[in-house]
Amino acid sequence: MKGKESLRICVLGQLALLRHRTRVQLPPSKKTRALLAYLAVTARRHSRDRLCAMFWSVPDDPRAALRWSLTRLRPLVDEPGCPRIIADRDNVGLDLDRVTVDISSLRNAARHGTDTIATETLRQATVALEGDFLEGLDLPDCHEFRNWCTGEREETRRLRVRLLTALVTRLEDVPDEALGHARALSLLEPANETVQARLIRLLHATGRRREAEEYHQTAERRLRELNATPTGALRRASQVPPQADARTQPEADEPAQAADPPPSEIHEPRLAWPPPDRPAIAVLPFVNLSGDSEQEYFSDGISEDIITALSKLRWFFVIARNSSFSYKGRSVHMRQVAEELGVGYVIEGSVRKVGDRVRITAQLNDVTTGGHVWAERYDRELADVFAVQDEITEAIVAAIEPQLYAAENFRAQRKPPDSLDAWGLVMRALSHYWRVTREDNVAAQALLEKAVAIDPNYGQALGVLAVSHTFGAHMGWEDSATAVVAAGRAALAAIQADGEDPWAHLALATVYVPLRRLEDALAELELALRLNSNFPMAQAYYGLLLCYCGRWQEGGEAARRAMRLSPRGSFSAIYIGIAAYAEFVGRNYDEAMRLAREGIRQRFDFAGAHRVLTVSAAMAGEIETAKAALQDLRRAQPNISLAWIAEQMAFMQDAQREHYQHYVEAFRRAGLE
Repeated sequence: MKGKESLRICVLGQLALLRHRTRVQLPPSKKTRALLAYLAVTARRHSRDRLCAMFWSVPDDPRAALRWSLTRLRPLVDEPGCPRIIADRDNVGLDLDRVTVDISSLRNAARHGTDTIATETLRQATVALEGDFLEGLDLPDCHEFRNWCTGEREETRRLRVRLLTALVTRLEDVPDEALGHARALSLLEPANETVQARLIRLLHATGRRREAEEYHQTAERRLRELNATPTGALRRASQVPPQADARTQPEADEPAQAADPPPSEIHEPRLAWPPPDRPAIAVLPFVNLSGDSEQEYFSDGISEDIITALSKLRWFFVIARNSSFSYKGRSVHMRQVAEELGVGYVIEGSVRKVGDRVRITAQLNDVTTGGHVWAERYDRELADVFAVQDEITEAIVAAIEPQLYAAENFRAQRKPPDSLDAWGLVMRALSHYWRVTREDNVAAQALLEKAVAIDPNYGQALGVLAVSHTFGAHMGWEDSATAVVAAGRAALAAIQADGEDPWAHLALATVYVPLRRLEDALAELELALRLNSNFPMAQAYYGLLLCYCGRWQEGGEAARRAMRLSPRGSFSAIYIGIAAYAEFVGRNYDEAMRLAREGIRQRFDFAGAHRVLTVSAAMAGEIETAKAALQDLRRAQPNISLAWIAEQMAFMQDAQREHYQHYVEAFRRAGLE
């Protein structure tokens, strides 16, 4: 149905919906309004799962919440014979036929350059762009939506800069008209010396010499504060004689190339971004090397999925899709991307599809050092394109997360100890924690205590501190009763500080286990995994707890997910040990022994794998093997005894007494007292 506009959606300023130029009352639900804006601006269909993850990541029934929002939007946007909410079982979209979205119209108008846009249209566009993108529509608990809004706001700001630059250039013959637009442009571009110099020349041209001199000093000071590299443009602009107009050329004794760059070069300034409170990452669009433009959707999908998955790791600042995708099809230096987006890390990659196979390469770059932190290649059959996308995204995110921790720890280690902030202390603590030794666990706890002293509401620091205590007790490094008290205190503080940090819920789960609250522990782990399904430690603990509850098949699957997410990490031996334990519970002793031996091969000092090998060999009737395994276990864990096992597994003596007796009997057969 083509024809005159019947619906207008305004996202510049406060969200507004107009039907035949009459304002329509929007639903009071912020998430419902945000959903409308997202569907309108993105102008494409989205999977229900993606929308649920973006707006309703943790509620009991996100699909029901999505359905509820769609029922509120349909009466507002649909017309007789023209349903605009297009939804099926899997996807949701908004039909934009005869619908105008203000920001999309402006972007389309500027897509082919500003030369053909009428001056009055430019004026109206710059006025429309004064409103913030979705002003006042803030969803603090929807981190992906907030990241998307950040990207849209930056893209909108760039468009306004571009249009203002064109308008100021066009009005240079009428400096009194150009001046107001130049003032607006200077506020948007405080670090662009060319823009500041143009304002100074216009002030001179309109007879405001005193104001020009004062503004020169202000601009010079601001550029120093923003660490902008001086170009001399301010100095040249201030040397313009009072009677000169806004187009005055540089002085005769200066080379011609010292003149300001043409307007076409002004709209891409390099802003001096304030450093974020977390490591900042940009995921560039993966390059399609297939020679087939039809495959662009696949390479773009990989990039978008990585952005989405990394955005859920809330201790990293991830640049939104629209900002990252502004570099699509452009050959740019990594340092330029870093400066323009304000990031320290850039992820790039490529996709090549040949027949029924696809090869995907990915690389994590540290822009500060210019080095490659991590790189990997994935070759897969392309039987199910979406399954392959999910698999590759999961693998890349799981591989990148620990590499970012390692890189940040290296950066923290280069600082003098007294200058370490809470983040740096946590990075150092994690580097110790991942080594899985008694000494490193103690060192990690000391650093985490310092981090909490600096920032008592640092949820991740508190969560890791709690887990380090319960893990130390599990490994036999700490007294169990003392560790549970310390861990419980830190875990509850972590939940209060940041209830959406997966570490906080993992921590509380590990405290609930020795308190015999297994169902509560399972609930906490499930919540941690909803917050970050790529969290291998939470997957592993979940697997262990399922085994404790007698659900060993599910426990083994969870342990294998952890192994797949972190196949090379320092904890991989522990994840293998949990998979081995699941097989022991299921009385598959040969497989349990095979996995336990692999865990021991990776980490001989990991007591858990020695325990599983000991009990599995004993129950398989291989008593000599069991006795030898027990000797190795005593070297890894000198305090091992039946009394220690009774204390550690007291929570199982009621709910899972048969399994507890099975475990203890195996140790007795091996000769443990």
